[in-house]
Amino acid sequence: MFARDVERLSAFYKQVVEMDEVLRDSSHAVLDTAGFQLVMHVIPQHIADPFTISTPPQIRDDAHQAVPAGAENRGRSRQGGGVLRLDR
Repeated sequence: MFARDVERLSAFYKQVVEMDEVLRDSSHAVLDTAGFQLVMHVIPQHIADPFTISTPPQIRDDAHQAVPAGAENRGRSRQGGGVLRLDR
């Protein structure tokens, strides 16, 4: 996965999906849960500049991640700026 703000995205996945950070350097971070690894690469600044990250983030229909259902995870998602939809 490519991200403009790896720190922010990593914090979201660590909180909502309860992933553990197993590696980080200046160009990427690796998160792990039950053997599934998510690698986040920093988008170079000249490519990232045209894109805006809104606060709160805009809901995108093209980005999906399965997470356990429940009020606790919906709350974590909201705290991290995300939304869990139960209609999927």
